Amino acid sequence: MRQLQDIAIDFLQNHTPQPTRTIVGIAGVPAAGKTTFAALFAHELNKMIRLDFAVHVPMDGFHLSNRQLSIQGLSERKGAPETFDVHGYKHLLQRLRQDRDDNVYAPDFSRELGELIAGSIRITPETQVIITEGNYLFNGGAWTGVAAQCDHTWFLDAELQTVQRRLIDRQIQSGKTLEDAQQWFQTVDEPNINDVLPRRSSADRIIGLIELTV
Repeated sequence: MRQLQDIAIDFLQNHTPQPTRTIVGIAGVPAAGKTTFAALFAHELNKMIRLDFAVHVPMDGFHLSNRQLSIQGLSERKGAPETFDVHGYKHLLQRLRQDRDDNVYAPDFSRELGELIAGSIRITPETQVIITEGNYLFNGGAWTGVAAQCDHTWFLDAELQTVQRRLIDRQIQSGKTLEDAQQWFQTVDEPNINDVLPRRSSADRIIGLIELTV
């Protein structure tokens, strides 16, 4: 994890506290390891400074519920850009930047349940750094403006063969057969990868391949 520690040290050396919070946005293709990286990065910062200095707030907390996906006929597209509450996500980032007086509660996403969990993450007035991550940080349309909420935008690289294996394994763990998992990858995950990857050049910094437990 030395590379991760070096990234945290470099960040702190260049971090200047502001009246508003600093937001670090991390993008990458699905299953690149963004969630694990963001959580470990926050942990490293908190070890070096204090508990609650940095908090990880994932984009995945703004998945539409399975019930809402069913109502809108989007169940077979879960994970695609249109299956998120993007406006809710943008509003939360705005509030996290400005509101330093109160506790703010953010949703998380449970892969075990396949559902978001409201009010799962607490951001205290002492929190100075928000680390958010997700596939669609640089997307246009309704997603326009998300990256602009961030002071730093990073892109986490990953080997595409590893990404494909992880994504297929996820679907198998959720109950799909191997054939159905491969079909899901071809119809949902692969188009998302092809959408996200060309936006890599929009990031301020590219984080090279890093050994993470994902």
